[in-house]
Amino acid sequence: MKTWKKKYDDYNLEDLLLDESFISWVQGGKEASSPWKSRLLESQKLSEEAAKAEEIIGQLQWREFQGDNKRIENLKDRIDIRIRASDVRDEFGTYLEKPASSNWYRLLAAACLALLLMGSIGYYLANQNPVVEKNLSQEVEVRNTRNGQKLMVHLNDGSKVKLNSGSTIKYQKYFSDTSRVIELQGEAFFEVARDSLRPFRVVAGGTVTEALGTSFNIYSEMGDPTKVSLVTGKVSVTSTSTQEQVLLRPGQMVKALSGTLGPVATYEYGEIAWKDDVLFFLRCDQGEVFEKLEKWYGVNFRIEGKLSGGWNYSGSFDGQTLHAVLTSIGYAEDFTFQIKNKEVVIKPKTL
Repeated sequence: MKTWKKKYDDYNLEDLLLDESFISWVQGGKEASSPWKSRLLESQKLSEEAAKAEEIIGQLQWREFQGDNKRIENLKDRIDIRIRASDVRDEFGTYLEKPASSNWYRLLAAACLALLLMGSIGYYLANQNPVVEKNLSQEVEVRNTRNGQKLMVHLNDGSKVKLNSGSTIKYQKYFSDTSRVIELQGEAFFEVARDSLRPFRVVAGGTVTEALGTSFNIYSEMGDPTKVSLVTGKVSVTSTSTQEQVLLRPGQMVKALSGTLGPVATYEYGEIAWKDDVLFFLRCDQGEVFEKLEKWYGVNFRIEGKLSGGWNYSGSFDGQTLHAVLTSIGYAEDFTFQIKNKEVVIKPKTL
């Protein structure tokens, strides 16, 4: 699809039918305050092409989208069949003729597929669900992981978000022309596609982290300080309560507790090791070790008897099984274990 950065004066009919914001504007009643209104007033050529595009959009049978995914696939199949039927080629694949109707069906296909890709079913049939907004920019995506899971999310601007276990992100399915905003609960690593006109903002734990094109990690668990660790590029971190702001450079991090930012400091690899699928412990007590293992492997621990106190465990494990990890930790901290499906029983070796 054409990106929003393309100069609109150069748009032709097909460009307009592939532009989500234009289709949304037409179907939303052509709001006067929209940038599209001023664009059409400023360009006669664009205005003429837009009139043709509006006519095609208006003639589409939106009710054909109603129903399940099988209907949608059938519609796309019929479009493909009609296009192939209108294209006559010789034995080498060269076009011999191209009926005028071919272009019409290509444009119709472009519009239909654009609408399918932008989630048009819910949009045009919003009367079935009064909660759905009549504006695609308000369509919200929620992605989450359970304990023992990790997830890579690809955003429509080219950015990537890797979710750690037990984490949730919420964001607009289609970012606006001016900003990209994500809400985070838990931990995630962000690889942000560069876009100087649309800052990328992550709202988490009383902070807003802003970047243009960079990679960084955010940890934001309930009751714990929010931590922002920068890997590449440059970001600003702002407190939502005090409006205090700091700038981070690669290798730096900042913590925030109850909306108050702490001093900028350097961080160790353990802060971001999880993104490389490395389980990392640094001077962890007993509770921290088992809590991290529960999230990482999606299990529950039951401790029988009294384990040795004063744990200060450090170690790293790259892609190893729970059994292998517990064998190593158990040797260091003097315990035995038994894995029963999703429950792990821990006992001191002295019993």
